[in-house]
Amino acid sequence: MKVGDLVRSLELYGFHTFAGRLGIIVDFHIRYNKFGDPTEKFAVVNWGSDYPDEKEYMESIEVISESR
Repeated sequence: MKVGDLVRSLELYGFHTFAGRLGIIVDFHIRYNKFGDPTEKFAVVNWGSDYPDEKEYMESIEVISESR
């Protein structure tokens, strides 16, 4: 996954509010522990005008079309 990829939201843990929605990755956010080691990586996805910048777990989205 990289910035500019078209992604689809997956139904995860029984939640299907966003399932099947399409969005574009606009950034990544990495959370670090107190030692400076990365612990979590989130994709920041623009789902449209109603949800412009949402942090999503990497396993909750799939790439539909890669940017070139």
